[in-house]
Amino acid sequence: MNKQRLRDVALGFLFCLALVGSYYCGASASPTNTDLSDEEIKDLKKQIDGLTAQFSLSEEVRTKKLVIVNDDGQEVIIAEVVAGHGILRVKNKDGQNLVTAGTSTDGDGVLHIANKDGQNLVTAGTSTGENGVLQIFHKTGQELINAGASSEYGHGIVKINNKGGENILLASSTEDGDGVLEVNDKSGQRVIYAGSHVRGNGAAMELYNKTGETIIQLVADDDGHGYIGIWDREGKGRSLGPVGKPIAQPIAR
Repeated sequence: MNKQRLRDVALGFLFCLALVGSYYCGASASPTNTDLSDEEIKDLKKQIDGLTAQFSLSEEVRTKKLVIVNDDGQEVIIAEVVAGHGILRVKNKDGQNLVTAGTSTDGDGVLHIANKDGQNLVTAGTSTGENGVLQIFHKTGQELINAGASSEYGHGIVKINNKGGENILLASSTEDGDGVLEVNDKSGQRVIYAGSHVRGNGAAMELYNKTGETIIQLVADDDGHGYIGIWDREGKGRSLGPVGKPIAQPIAR
């Protein structure tokens, strides 16, 4: 039997002894009671005081479920074990879960925050690639923001969607670690690409029409000169650069 078990048994014994003592102390007021002496009653009181001290000095409470209630007896905080994992739930007075902190089915930490109606609005946890991820949702349940690490390269990535679920903004990184920003229209069609030139020459930007063809391109060449390219939807157009410099090639991604 370990020390914790011995301590629990001893506390249980003292508790039972206290109950017996309280009974006899109450009975001692009767003129016909002669079972306990004054010294025995004092001894029982000392044991009760010792029991109280044991509880007040306890540094650890072990249980599989802890429930905290408000003045009306409603459960507002619950800490328990589910499927072998710890979980903490915070409720409002109407019984809706507002905060849930615990463990996912894969054993990773996860945090959910809901509105007063119980609709989950924020989730922070771990992605399938064992990286951190943050999700923010519309009250209808549609994901609006997803921030984490890209599954392809492992760099940081932020996705912003409209309330219809279409991705309208993507901030991420290339394989080499250069920043990339893509802007889409409300249907999800890309209209702007901005980032670093694939040859490492500096900034590069492309603008697209509603059907996805490149219509404007801004790039820097290998010597650091700037160029602007303008095309129609069939791909016909021209590039404008410094006088006497060769025409830059379109961005190749």
